[in-house]
Amino acid sequence: MIRLAICIGKTIGIHLILWSLTVCGITSSVSADENSNPNYEAEIIAILGAPGEENFIQPFSVASEAIEEAAKNSPAILHKIKDSDSGSKSPKEQLLSKITELNSESDLPLWLIFVGHGTFDGIDAKFNLHGPDIELKELVESLANYKRDLVIVLGFSSSAPFLPALSGPGRIVISATRSGYESNYSRFISFFCESLNDSKADFDKDDQISLLESFLYASKSTRNFYENDNRLVSEHALIDDTGDKKGTPADWFSGLLPQKSPKGATDIDGFKAHQIILIPDEFERSLSLTTRKERNDFESQLRNLRNKKSKLESKDYQIQLEDILTKLANLYFPNNAATAEPPIEEKGN
Repeated sequence: MIRLAICIGKTIGIHLILWSLTVCGITSSVSADENSNPNYEAEIIAILGAPGEENFIQPFSVASEAIEEAAKNSPAILHKIKDSDSGSKSPKEQLLSKITELNSESDLPLWLIFVGHGTFDGIDAKFNLHGPDIELKELVESLANYKRDLVIVLGFSSSAPFLPALSGPGRIVISATRSGYESNYSRFISFFCESLNDSKADFDKDDQISLLESFLYASKSTRNFYENDNRLVSEHALIDDTGDKKGTPADWFSGLLPQKSPKGATDIDGFKAHQIILIPDEFERSLSLTTRKERNDFESQLRNLRNKKSKLESKDYQIQLEDILTKLANLYFPNNAATAEPPIEEKGN
């Protein structure tokens, strides 16, 4: 383990120690529009699907309320897709219009959170809405030109086919199921939305809940639900943040650290998702969005350096390590970092 002689605060300690050094180890007061919230840092589109049966109305509503609560406590704009609007647009038309309307090249991330049911007939996958359903191919086409970062949470049954189709660079995709044939009502999304406001999901105790932590919390809670009810687990969520279209289940993680990756994967999922925070703490909010993006990039460089440590000469490794950590320190303390002592590599680790 690398000991940092540069004191750069709680957040950097958590990010670097848990991820960049051990592994290999965004986004919201609710506003109706950008003009009423000029300091927003992300946008959320919450899509509430058709419940189908009366007993699903309440859990869908609770999940929707949890998204609203999270948005109120974070610097993002929330766009809700309603059953119908004053122009009599169907939810499908509203969703596609909103995707078209938003800036596809914004520097700010866009979250799409789907709450509801899905279907898969072996060929076509759909998300159920009041009126016409949204088909997988329609959603893919609507987002084809998006260059901004996307967080896509597919909280519905039979959602697995959506993951590889929507996966790509700059995108983090979570599906509630690992197969299109896991068609029973999915409880994953209820636990996911609950996690956004629940400190129990803060596994690394940094007073923030990352997207990865929400995924792991929801997956564990879903599994516990079935086991406590003596039922066979009928849904297995996946997360993909490398853009390789594979997806990794929660039980491949030990704590926050991934232990393996799917066959043919380009990298291990989870690192980028742990950098995404919906409700940042006071320290995180004190940093500009640009600073946070630079910090995330330096953390990625540090992780990559750690991964290739065994292939480098010790001196070269230390030089590159010091360079990255000095840049990180300058982000946090631009007036003091230059005088800080260089990092020290503890022997035997």
